[in-house]
Amino acid sequence: MADAHAYLEVILDSIHVHPGSFRLACAAAPERVTLITDAMRAAGLGDGVSELGGQRVIVKDGQAHLENGSLAGSLLTMDVALRNAVKAGIPLDGASRMASETPARSLGLDDRGRLAPGLRADLVVLDTALNVLEVYVGGQRISAAP
Repeated sequence: MADAHAYLEVILDSIHVHPGSFRLACAAAPERVTLITDAMRAAGLGDGVSELGGQRVIVKDGQAHLENGSLAGSLLTMDVALRNAVKAGIPLDGASRMASETPARSLGLDDRGRLAPGLRADLVVLDTALNVLEVYVGGQRISAAP
């Protein structure tokens, strides 16, 4: 947090990072906090057995563990990360920047992360409960909720 050039990547699933630690990071470096998922392929599939790097992974109750009990990875999706940021007290516009503009800026991607003329127009349309309704890439709708 002390390095003004570092971006703070946060897996906000209440497993990897506690909401209190997230709020601390936001207070210390509000323009550098980036929501990430680090999700493994078992994300969104529910309880069961998966695989990660040739290792058996047990998914149960929203957590993924190796057979020895070690945390295997994240099952977090970006819409849930956004909802968790809002639940942690971050205003929606700030949480949205953490999921879009800030990560784009951290990667030097000037053509995305914001809605403005001439940019890519990648966006997600959410309902009032912050559930995904539609997804657009380059201004073209690629997905819509059933």
